[in-house]
Amino acid sequence: MNLGPNLDIEFPLSLFSSLTHKHLNFQRGYCHRGRKWRDSVTLTSTWEVPALITLHLNEIILSHDNADNFSGLISKCVNLKNLTFTRCEMVGSNNIDFSIFHPQLSNLTIEREPWNARSLSVVAPRLKNLIIRRRTNSLKGIMISAPDLAYLLLQGYDCLKFSTDDFHSLEKADISISEPYKEDPQNIVGLFQLLHSVKNLTLNLEILEHSPLANLKSIKIYPLLIYKCQLPRKMLNMYTEVKNYLLDGSPGATFTMVSREERLAERNVTLFKKRMAKLKVRLEQEKADIESNRAHIEQKNVPMESCNALMDDEQNALDENELQIEGNVALSIAVGRV
Repeated sequence: MNLGPNLDIEFPLSLFSSLTHKHLNFQRGYCHRGRKWRDSVTLTSTWEVPALITLHLNEIILSHDNADNFSGLISKCVNLKNLTFTRCEMVGSNNIDFSIFHPQLSNLTIEREPWNARSLSVVAPRLKNLIIRRRTNSLKGIMISAPDLAYLLLQGYDCLKFSTDDFHSLEKADISISEPYKEDPQNIVGLFQLLHSVKNLTLNLEILEHSPLANLKSIKIYPLLIYKCQLPRKMLNMYTEVKNYLLDGSPGATFTMVSREERLAERNVTLFKKRMAKLKVRLEQEKADIESNRAHIEQKNVPMESCNALMDDEQNALDENELQIEGNVALSIAVGRV
């Protein structure tokens, strides 16, 4: 449902009660040329949607009734499994608690938490997948109660103080923090301590910190920033002592360290292969055109020995170009693996 554009409206949820609706997407309006209208849509009151499984709120303003533990928004969605917030806001001043409580929720995604939220609380005993991508520094802390959580993705500029139940069921975690050097190291240490049971961990090199991880099967460390202009003044190095410390609790885990040069080479190989693929398509088209011209000439029964010789030369040149392309692609892949 697209609400707008160019309107500042309050939308009573009671108008949208349904006993059969399973999937719903509320989205703020846009004009036909892609320019975003400066409108706002505020959800108010409550609704009855017992069959709803998936709810996506995109750039919606949540009223006080809904922001207060979302009692009026999701409590009536007794079968809700998938919930996504994208750039939503909350009515009111700063220091508002952003709380999500639901007993059946399985997948939760928060893309850019409300700018005026003081804290984020998630209580979902059946939650399996949690994705949080932060773009502001307003949050002071995150509290998560999700004992069955299997996957956690956390992206942001900084590392927050976490308060949570133990993640005993956590299988995989992706952690990306772009400015950890501005943070209190204790916040990062505290985060890693909560991940002590994780089996597969991916994190960017910039947030590397000592952490005992006893149940690791694999650990991969990669640089998030690969261009010199992006790097902080004080560079981090991966020392053998740090690697040994990380693997001390899980000596049998697979350790993968990706350098900035490897990331850059991998990206270059990918770009090169895409360009070569486009060139190959163009050569195939040229080849098809030559064959078409040859067939057209033969249909007219015109003796064209010289033209045939010329087209044969062009065909041979195309074949040589194809071989050269395949050789370049193979060489690029080999270089990327070195």
